[in-house]
Amino acid sequence: MPGKLRGTELARRVQQKLPQIAGLFTSGYSDNAMLHGDVLDEGTEILNEPFNREDLARKLRQILQKRD
Repeated sequence: MPGKLRGTELARRVQQKLPQIAGLFTSGYSDNAMLHGDVLDEGTEILNEPFNREDLARKLRQILQKRD
């Protein structure tokens, strides 16, 4: 993200205002690299790049099913 606000902080702020919302980050880094420097909040997921539409759809279904 451009500027000083990190994606994880933006997600945290949104989840404070809308606790029912789920978050999905996409990253070219491995899960371990993403989590090493910053811990993701509960309800936030990572989809590693590269991914295709089927991967995205599968991940979104997985996230939505957890919310039911």
